[in-house]
Amino acid sequence: MKKQVYIVDDHPLVVDALQNLIAKSEDLECIGSADNIEKSFNDIEKLQPSLVLIDIQLKQNQNGLQLLKRLRTTFPNIAVIIISMLTDDTFVDRAFKLGAMGYVFKEDTTTQIVEAIHTVLKGDYFVSSSQATRLARTFVQSLSKR
Repeated sequence: MKKQVYIVDDHPLVVDALQNLIAKSEDLECIGSADNIEKSFNDIEKLQPSLVLIDIQLKQNQNGLQLLKRLRTTFPNIAVIIISMLTDDTFVDRAFKLGAMGYVFKEDTTTQIVEAIHTVLKGDYFVSSSQATRLARTFVQSLSKR
């Protein structure tokens, strides 16, 4: 049975690209998309996907992290990956604190995005390689302060 993915992004080109990427994976299927929080939340409530890909910056000053917070409260078993152009550490850290299991950058390769989806669906966490380096550096620095 294919794992179902739902996309929340307000750029039609990005949504089309992600849908096509997901369609190429034998074990994944895209079951819907939305460009705003309310429609996506209603769809997710009805469809109960395995995983949701959420962009942080949405139209009408909506923030995908608000949706992430609602999903964690209402549907804690649905995996969430943030997919964003925002590479600032603050956004990455906040997304994980709010319950994201993955964070990928829109500049990452399609291979990395598919890897992120599969990794998170297995129950593991995923960060882009540039963020992995930063997290490792932060961890090592915290060890030296003990």
